[in-house]
Parts: sequence; C-alpha cells; structure tokens
Amino acid sequence: MEAASLSCAYVACGRYDAYIASRLPAWDNCAGALISKEADAKTTDFQGKPYRWDSGELVAVNPVLHKKIMKELRK
Repeated sequence: MEAASLSCAYVACGRYDAYIASRLPAWDNCAGALISKEADAKTTDFQGKPYRWDSGELVAVNPVLHKKIMKELRK
C-alpha cells in the first residue's frame, strides 16, 4: 500500500483514474488533494462537496468519471 499523496499524484498524471479514501488523517490527504486539484482532477468529499482538510474523506478522480464514481459511492 502506498501513501495517499502518491496515489493522488498517480491520479494527477493519469496513471490512476481515481483514488478514494476515508478516515485518514489530514496529513495523509492534504498534499495529494492539492497535487490532484492543481492537475485539474476533481477533489471532493463523499457528498461531492469540495475537499476540505478536516472532512476525513477524499475522492480524487478524473473529471470525466466523477459523476459515475459519486453514483457508485452513494449506493
């Protein structure tokens, strides 16, 4: 298992389509969320709201797939 920031960097460069995490400390998610957001990936929480460092949830995903991923998370 790799660090959350590395997984988000893989989303940012197109190696991964999505990275989903919950219950991780902010220091695990914040850097990755910033990297993926700067690369124009969608970074949200599980409700589709913009990612916040204190939410404990992160969805970093290719923008084309965001709606599909969110639909699956809500099932």
